[in-house]
Amino acid sequence: MDLRTILYHLLLFCFDPSTATSLITADIFEARGQRVCKAGKGKPCYKLAYFSELRRKLNFVEAERACRRDGGQLLSVESESEQKIIEQLITELRPTDGDFWIGLRRNHGGEDSNLDCSSQYYWLDGSKSTFRNWHWDEPSCGYEVCVVMYHQPSAPPGIGGLYMFQWNDDNCETKNNFICKYTAAEPSYNVYPAVIGAAIGGMLFAAILTVLLLMYIIRNRNNNPRLHDLLFGRQHSQSRENINFPEDEVVSKSEGGIEEIGGSSSLGPAMALPRASSPLTSSPVSATLTTTSQAPPSGDDNEPVSVTITVKATGS
Repeated sequence: MDLRTILYHLLLFCFDPSTATSLITADIFEARGQRVCKAGKGKPCYKLAYFSELRRKLNFVEAERACRRDGGQLLSVESESEQKIIEQLITELRPTDGDFWIGLRRNHGGEDSNLDCSSQYYWLDGSKSTFRNWHWDEPSCGYEVCVVMYHQPSAPPGIGGLYMFQWNDDNCETKNNFICKYTAAEPSYNVYPAVIGAAIGGMLFAAILTVLLLMYIIRNRNNNPRLHDLLFGRQHSQSRENINFPEDEVVSKSEGGIEEIGGSSSLGPAMALPRASSPLTSSPVSATLTTTSQAPPSGDDNEPVSVTITVKATGS
């Protein structure tokens, strides 16, 4: 995965965590569909996750995770009236053949459970309801421990009639549609992960962007020397070199005068050098620098130049 792809996923994660999560999980554990709520305070809401393509259907555990991530649970049917509500919702959806997972199961299956296993089933959401709507010859027990609601409108009717809306125990790895249920007291599981994910994604994006910016500045320090020195603290040494003190100016002037003596025949009258007053006396102190020079004879460039320097300091 190249750098552009990583940055794209980070941006997507910052601004839309749910979309980024869907990309990472390749749409697994996703409860698609419209949430339907019945009128009345405290009434549950439902979502029928129906998929026409087999590859998008989920097994029992995946369907349970999808409902929990969406803020609900796999459907628990607690009364005959609720069973009728679900049948009406499925009929209005008009799906093709495909059973629906509901939140009823038992823990273990095996050859020793062939006798009577109906009392071993429980609801995943903790409901204590004993309502059941088994097909006339179900549950078959054995290795089938998870429960579906039949929806086979095109199948020929059996002894018990059409395979429509009755319950059947099935292999938990079978790919089916599923139904989610949302109660008024159900906590919203998808809010906090989105907020935390956005915060973490924002910090990761800022850190990577900072590292990339520093790498760019270091690689292009010859083109942007001021920015490079500003970030890495070199401006202090440069500014300290550019500070001029009064004593330095005086010394530089005197040194310039001596050099000028060596390059010319005369310097001129004496030059006064100001100095700061001593902290031990209030009287000013002055120094006089007198220089004389003697020009070499004409025609002889190798003769030395005679220079006399007289320094006189006066003070009270």
